Amino acid sequence: MLASLSNSNIGWSLRGPVLHTAIFSKRASRHHRTDGVRRIGGLKHFSSVTRATPTPTDHSAAAARLLDRFWQARGVADFQQRQKLVAVASAIPTAGASSKAQEPYALPGINDYWMLEDGHSCIPQVAEASRRLIQLQQLLGDQEDVDVVWMLVREPGLLTADMGQLTARLMTMRLAAENTSVNVAKIVQDHPSLLLQQTFSLDQQEKGADRVRAWQHGLVSDGELEWDRRCLQLVQYAQQHGDAHIGHRDNEDADLARWARKQRLSHKHQTLDPHRASQLQNLGFELDDEKAEWLRWFNEAKLYKATQGHSCPGPLTSGASFVLTNWCSVQRVAKRARVLLPDREALLDDIDFDWTCADALS
Repeated sequence: MLASLSNSNIGWSLRGPVLHTAIFSKRASRHHRTDGVRRIGGLKHFSSVTRATPTPTDHSAAAARLLDRFWQARGVADFQQRQKLVAVASAIPTAGASSKAQEPYALPGINDYWMLEDGHSCIPQVAEASRRLIQLQQLLGDQEDVDVVWMLVREPGLLTADMGQLTARLMTMRLAAENTSVNVAKIVQDHPSLLLQQTFSLDQQEKGADRVRAWQHGLVSDGELEWDRRCLQLVQYAQQHGDAHIGHRDNEDADLARWARKQRLSHKHQTLDPHRASQLQNLGFELDDEKAEWLRWFNEAKLYKATQGHSCPGPLTSGASFVLTNWCSVQRVAKRARVLLPDREALLDDIDFDWTCADALS
């Protein structure tokens, strides 16, 4: 049986007692990539579902393979992103999911075998992942232009988050945006982390327009209470890393990095309060994003020089980061090309940076 998907991105097909529903990433409707999600055309039909004979192999591995195809069918082309979704979906509690369907299960249904011979139901992991997709879609009001799959690619934790908590947070945001033209569902799609942040409380003293601007940067709030809390975290970050150039290291606090990015963008657009700008600078925070990244790697090179006694890092010889090795090479090339900024050259001279070291970019 073939069924066409409607413009609402949901296709319906009835086979026996099982209702099949397909929700695809809208970023799978075109043919280019965006952060690992492939846009592929022609996903307008799904074929009839064929039952496969179960085998006595490792059910966990079999479930993982099905889940991987489940996400691939929905437009998630990047393997690593699919593996994250598979890992999270595998951990979803499936109590009662293996019993015969008492309510419709949503199945992928794109040229693959999804059904097992257990009485008109799919494997529990796929059923629960698909059920959660529909719950999230309904939570956001079934808006056609809200891409739930794309939200999960960036925040896999939405698969296992408490639905009651997600509903309460979304309701709080909608009440705060009442009598405005703000589309809360679209903001949440662009910044799904808003539904997962550990600290979720709105500053009642914060102006509505300021709150919405915070949401548009993935922040619940940027009021005075939140400002003080983030500044304290920035101090702790500087104590841990030796500088306050957050936003340019792996495995950083994602919420704090979003807050830092918002301050830098506000500074760039000349909307950052002068008092806040001064406070950040006193904490060693660099307001220019490109310069902050440069200084972060300069500090890395400085530490390497202090510990190794030279500034010619090589991954094969000293175990240095490949990125640091490449960064040092770029500085040498920039100086030879006479495009290295004088203040940066002076900083490198101060640590006796070796300008003559041979490297791959020389």
